[in-house]
Amino acid sequence: MVEAFKSAISSSAVQPSTWKNTGESIKFLTNAFVGETIGTDVYKLNFSSVSNEPLNIKYVVGKTDAKGISDEISYEFYPYLLDPASVKISASGKYLSVEASVKGKDSFVKVLRKECSKHLMMA
Repeated sequence: MVEAFKSAISSSAVQPSTWKNTGESIKFLTNAFVGETIGTDVYKLNFSSVSNEPLNIKYVVGKTDAKGISDEISYEFYPYLLDPASVKISASGKYLSVEASVKGKDSFVKVLRKECSKHLMMA
């Protein structure tokens, strides 16, 4: 992942931010991931640290469509479990993709999905 970021940074016209510790970088990412409206769908993103020792990351993607139906998926993982030999980097247009896995058959990412529907209240 470090090499992917080095490559992306060297090609960038903008100088990247630097942080003194993990807490500062998590705070930056928490503020950077907010979401976007695409067409009639509203996406809300949340990036946070569940714990620092060991570092445990949680990333949540929420989507609400035009009918008010919501869907939320959360991903929780420990970055230290990554196998550096499994990292694959690719780029397409303005997007950079980094794939990685862990050694063995242990699950690296805990995925939780919550589906909600809009409830109408009748008077």
